[in-house]
Amino acid sequence: MQANFESGGTNTPPDARFAGINNRILLRRARIFVSGTYAEDISFKVESDFGANTLSNKSGNAGQLTDAYASWTKFPGASMRVGQFKTPFGFEQLASDTKIYTIERSLPNDRLTIGRQVGAMVYGDVADKRVSYSLAAYNGTSTNTSINDNQKFLGVGRVAGVIVDTKSGANKVRLTAGVNYFSTDDKTNTTLATTFTGRKSGTGFDAQFVYGPAENPSRVAGQQIASGYRHGHGGQGLGGARRLQCHPEVAGRRAL
Repeated sequence: MQANFESGGTNTPPDARFAGINNRILLRRARIFVSGTYAEDISFKVESDFGANTLSNKSGNAGQLTDAYASWTKFPGASMRVGQFKTPFGFEQLASDTKIYTIERSLPNDRLTIGRQVGAMVYGDVADKRVSYSLAAYNGTSTNTSINDNQKFLGVGRVAGVIVDTKSGANKVRLTAGVNYFSTDDKTNTTLATTFTGRKSGTGFDAQFVYGPAENPSRVAGQQIASGYRHGHGGQGLGGARRLQCHPEVAGRRAL
């Protein structure tokens, strides 16, 4: 469960997500999940969120599926997953809400990543678990919907690896990095209340560095939408069609 107290958003919003929002107490997340394994190689998870599940103003009953999937994990180098789950695009998005350094994910993460979707994925660890990969296909119509807006699927891929894993005296030194890509063709759909028709694609790169008790992540992501381009850098930036705005952010943590 996560509850927030927010003040000053109307006059000085930290970013566009908070514009026009009054001082408030927000039940941001209230999640219940069931997970387990059966038949040795099958695992599953079903999770629902009864909180606001958004920073926007919201009223009425709340409650929707976040995750609902089953995974076949007999072969660590080639596991399979089907259901509704996070797309493998964006290091910050893939990190659990309890593991990120700030109370909310960055604005570029919300604008440039594609969240949870309904689909299927092949994933695994190879090279003595120094390299991981994910390849997935989704309907591309967001969460909790059985509709595909056309005959094509949203394709997503990610590869990540350990570049350095050693020690400097008593301090651990570790450098990891990842690249990801997605592509989809969307079509206007009255049931989904969508109005965009065209092709979207996104690319991203991220790196994480650990030295002793200190840790710092960095990421660059971009998304091509028809003839416009949106770009996020360093966890804080957003550009519109044919323009670029960057507001670098440094985030890190140090164990005491």
